[in-house]
Amino acid sequence: MMRELLLGIAGASGLSYGELAERLGVDKGMVEVMVGELERKGYLRREGQGGCPSRACTGCPPACGGTNPSSWVLTDKGRRSVAV
Repeated sequence: MMRELLLGIAGASGLSYGELAERLGVDKGMVEVMVGELERKGYLRREGQGGCPSRACTGCPPACGGTNPSSWVLTDKGRRSVAV
C-alpha cells in the first residue's frame, strides 16, 4: 500500500489526504500516518513550507506547510522505489 501511496503522491496535482484515502480505500488518518512514515524513512520530503518557492505545484495552496500531499515530493529513494 505504501507504493500505491507514493505513486498517488507522485502523480498528484493538489490531491488532499482525503482524496488519496478514498483512492486507496483507507481512512484519511491512515494516509497521514503513512505519509509521516514515508518521510521518516526518506521516501518523501516536504515542499512548500511557508509557500512553495518553485511554484511547481499549480494545485498547491500557498503556504500550506505540508498539510496537503501536493506539498510532498518523492526523494530519489522514493522515485527509485516506484520505478521498480
